[in-house]
Amino acid sequence: MIKLLRQHLLNNTKLKSMLDKNDSIFYIDKPEKREDKTYIVIKDKLLSGRYIEEYQLTFHIVSPTPQVVKDIEKELISYLNDPRGEKIIKNDDTYIRNIQVLNGGGTIRTPENDYLSVVYFIARK
Repeated sequence: MIKLLRQHLLNNTKLKSMLDKNDSIFYIDKPEKREDKTYIVIKDKLLSGRYIEEYQLTFHIVSPTPQVVKDIEKELISYLNDPRGEKIIKNDDTYIRNIQVLNGGGTIRTPENDYLSVVYFIARK
């Protein structure tokens, strides 16, 4: 599901233009060899797994500029939030029924002097 979600996010040219590189969206953690300053990290957690799987998606948005963090957060919520299930996100293996924003956390300053914002979503697959 994360691979599909990442592909879906990379189709958003406005979002990509705000990142350091066109592929600055990572799963679990940014690789140490990458020098990206503005990027997104996605983490997932299975909440229920019967007939319809439900996941909590956590997006960490990192940038040296607080306004860029807020702009990415706004675009991410605007692009992904689909409580009615009107957007279709699928490939041959996976079908995401809907994604709904739970909340957008505040922005904090990290020990590396970057800014970090956390946004939570629920995804049903």
